[in-house]
Amino acid sequence: MVQIIIHRGGHEIGGSAVEIRTAGGRILLDLGLPLDFDLRGTADRERLIKGGILPDIKGLYEGEEPSFDAVLLSHGHLDHCGLAHFVHPGVPVYLSRGSKTLMNLSTRFLGRKALQGQQVLFEMNSSFCIADIKITPYLMDHSAFDATAFEIFTNGRHIIYTGDFRSHGRKAAGFERFMKSITPVPDILICEGTVLGRTDALSKRETDLEHEIVKYLKHTDEVALFQCASQNIDRIVTFCRAAQRSDRTMVIDRYTAATLAELYKLGNKLPTTGKHPNLSIHRPKNVQQTLMLVRPSMKKALEADDTIKNGVFLYSLWSGYRKEHRQANFEEFLNRRGFSIVEVHTSGHADTHTIRLLIERLNPKQIIPIHTLSPKRFEEFSGRVRIVPNGEVIEC
Repeated sequence: MVQIIIHRGGHEIGGSAVEIRTAGGRILLDLGLPLDFDLRGTADRERLIKGGILPDIKGLYEGEEPSFDAVLLSHGHLDHCGLAHFVHPGVPVYLSRGSKTLMNLSTRFLGRKALQGQQVLFEMNSSFCIADIKITPYLMDHSAFDATAFEIFTNGRHIIYTGDFRSHGRKAAGFERFMKSITPVPDILICEGTVLGRTDALSKRETDLEHEIVKYLKHTDEVALFQCASQNIDRIVTFCRAAQRSDRTMVIDRYTAATLAELYKLGNKLPTTGKHPNLSIHRPKNVQQTLMLVRPSMKKALEADDTIKNGVFLYSLWSGYRKEHRQANFEEFLNRRGFSIVEVHTSGHADTHTIRLLIERLNPKQIIPIHTLSPKRFEEFSGRVRIVPNGEVIEC
């Protein structure tokens, strides 16, 4: 018998934590931080458990006898790995090289907590066993570098955990390889559905976003600013390519430069400062020929520079963040400086069409929604959807 427990994530976006338990083994897929909680300055584990921030999972944390064989992290976004530093040091954490690199950079530059115990690196498409559980990781297209889906075989059961994915990014081929490689008709498909309930529109492709950015850059003779996540490597590459096509120098901060450099060392073909002609951490004297990465924390420095005016600001994050006070205050400053503000963004998650395609091609016997506010929307794709509350034991 195999038991699955969605400790968190079945009715919310973020904070994912999924347990798979067999007679011989016990693993956890992801241990994410809820999106609406700031962990900084909070280290009391018991308080976090009582507050519902840290899932109450016996045998996982320091201070009690560990009963897990491993924790597997699908990628380095906080809503999937942000609580992993609470894992008992005696429980190994499995992750990809890219995810480890990004998490180490977050520790170094952003002050996030490091993992405590042994870290085991897996390779995409290479199977490994934990107790009586066979696992194969697959590279997925997502806004996080090295995002991973897991195919699991144990005790005669076949389980697929998609993690976060899409099919319109720069690694869309990874999604296609995943679809061709995995065994169809799994017993359980644990599938993300972030966009369900938001929109049914097809997502804009990352390559189309590049063309759009070029259009805006060529229609202004002034400085261009942009804001995106430094670890959204697809988006950084998109802006870099657009800058090159527009004869501009893209100026980035040291954190972003270090992120590109460390991932480049792993053998990835990425632009890096010192090697790419249109990428720099130093701003040239002629700011009109630049595309500068900015964020609200840079507001004071930008205020002191009277050459930063009358250009275009390209916002490339989820639109919901624009309602937050710090972001709104930053954009008010840019408005006063004469900047036109434009959203140029595409989701890091699968659109409705892609989710439907995945389900049709896999033809799972049962679907368990996760990472979604609208789990019932999955019933539009299949009559074999099981919506479960957090903590319910699913036996298969």
